[in-house]
Amino acid sequence: MVGPVHAAVSMTGTDAKLTFRSAGVSEIHKYRDQAVEKASKLSAILKTCGNIWDHRRASKDLEIAEDHITVSNLGSGNKWRAVASLLPYSSGRRYFEVVITECPYTTNSWKICVGVVPRSFNFSHAKLWVGAQKSWGYIAGTGGKCYDSGKSVAYGSKFAQDDRIGVLMDFDNRTIEFFKNGVSQGLAFQDLSAPVFAAVSLAGTGAKVVLDAAAEARQDLIDSLFLYK
Repeated sequence: MVGPVHAAVSMTGTDAKLTFRSAGVSEIHKYRDQAVEKASKLSAILKTCGNIWDHRRASKDLEIAEDHITVSNLGSGNKWRAVASLLPYSSGRRYFEVVITECPYTTNSWKICVGVVPRSFNFSHAKLWVGAQKSWGYIAGTGGKCYDSGKSVAYGSKFAQDDRIGVLMDFDNRTIEFFKNGVSQGLAFQDLSAPVFAAVSLAGTGAKVVLDAAAEARQDLIDSLFLYK
């Protein structure tokens, strides 16, 4: 390399942003150590959980617990709040489950939606249910499904507190199939496009769900669902 050279960056994403931090050698070592520690913690979490909720992909009034897989709705007014996973799903047959641990009363008849959202999903948008903004959802209060709309289309059984909802994504065939307590509700969608993130939307104050992305590592599910990564 022939100097002098200048620090530089190029960006392609709309609204991409960065901050230039000029630092001495000691500060650079500190930043490196912090990054290594953060990467180590994240690796341990993902090894245990498979995937976790992402604080950056969460609307306000949602609280993600220290276990990184439990999310609660602290908001009021029966308004939708949504959260998505840290890691995307994009190939093969992938599977995750969400356990509904609290499903309190709400005037919103849909109550909770479970499904997947694209990278473009805006968590500050007015339409925050999973099933809006080009996302795919399974609706607790109706048993219906929806894609990019506010209409519930007849699909499967209603679900509520203590139910375990599974989401099977087949990226080769572009399909999504939902499960309730291990029972398939049938093929829901045939227009899946990658990448997508595990997601839930909650309307009731106090609603709480747990993400179980490690479910796909269970041998019985690997065999019965023909899962591979």
